Amino acid sequence: MTKSVSQPSRKAYLPALLAAMLVLAMAWFSTPPAVAAGQPTALAVPASLTVHQLSFNGVHVVGENYAPNLVLTPAFDGVAVADIVAVTDGQGKLDFGYARENVAPGMHTLSFAAGSISTSASFTVTPDPVPTVVLTPSSISSADLAAVGVRAEGSAFSNYRIVEPKLEGRDGGGFLTDGQGGFSQQLRFAGVAAGQRTLTFTDEAGKTATATLTVTGEVPAAPQVAFEPSTISTSALADTGTQISGRGFPANLPVEILYDHSGTMISTVQADDQGRISYLLKDTLVPGEAGIIFRSGAVYAQASLTVTADPETTGNLGQPGQPADSGQAVPAVNRIAPAAQPAAGAAAELQPVAGTDRLAATGANDSLPAAAGLLVLLGTAAVFSVRNRPLARTRKR
Repeated sequence: MTKSVSQPSRKAYLPALLAAMLVLAMAWFSTPPAVAAGQPTALAVPASLTVHQLSFNGVHVVGENYAPNLVLTPAFDGVAVADIVAVTDGQGKLDFGYARENVAPGMHTLSFAAGSISTSASFTVTPDPVPTVVLTPSSISSADLAAVGVRAEGSAFSNYRIVEPKLEGRDGGGFLTDGQGGFSQQLRFAGVAAGQRTLTFTDEAGKTATATLTVTGEVPAAPQVAFEPSTISTSALADTGTQISGRGFPANLPVEILYDHSGTMISTVQADDQGRISYLLKDTLVPGEAGIIFRSGAVYAQASLTVTADPETTGNLGQPGQPADSGQAVPAVNRIAPAAQPAAGAAAELQPVAGTDRLAATGANDSLPAAAGLLVLLGTAAVFSVRNRPLARTRKR
């Protein structure tokens, strides 16, 4: 007897079929499209940067799947970049840096071509932020502006560029911005009258910002400095010095003293609560006019000291480095010091110089007195002989 086996109906396969299709669909949509093996790629880093960042830092294009050591010709917005090529490394990877000035904001493209190979990378250029400067405090007296100054905080300037501040024509020096185009600087200006004043900040790339400062109070009088004495000899300046006194400096603040010609710092003194200073200057200077600068912040004074040559000495020169005597003339031989000085209070004793019989103090020799005596005797005998010689008489013819 043959048994018939029943076949499963089509409806029994339907759930399994739908489940399989759902799994395939999920795998399809969740997996990103793969890059075909060996297809070159290019990507701009960063994808967005400012006009200044493109000119200063530039953009990098990185890629892979190129032939090793392949020479590529780059183009910016479809125009070939002159005198520049891009070369892949030994693994066929690309790393190309490119900087360009004054690029208009918008989307731009760097492309690379070598034979039939062509790739490109796009990036966005955005406008530069506007430079700004904030002053702290925004209102200050004329005296404090010269002595203490205001703090200037700047941003969005060019990176690592010198910024020059000016207050309505007054030069405020120069300073360097940081890697983000910012700065923080203390600024001082002397002699600024009360009112609304404008400070202008300009960097080397031409970026400019302004800030308003309110100045109050009267302009303080210029400081005054005096020397006592104002004319002094070189030796007196080194020994006793000249007294410096000054007034009109910022109260309770340091004052630098330095030579005008060389810029050498002499000292730093503290002004009292009345703005007065005092300093004793001792130094070795050549004869002439010595210009000396006194400054505290932007407060500045200058004075001249007259240095004269020491008078010539006609007396005993003494030992080197010692002052000359009263100036009375003495024999030149006395300028030579004895070979050995006697002790204080002891009788002077002449000491012979080794190798000769000469006296160290006078340069005399023991044989000289005997020779002198012999000469005297001979001279006396000659005179006596002449006086006793009979005179010749003449006869008249």
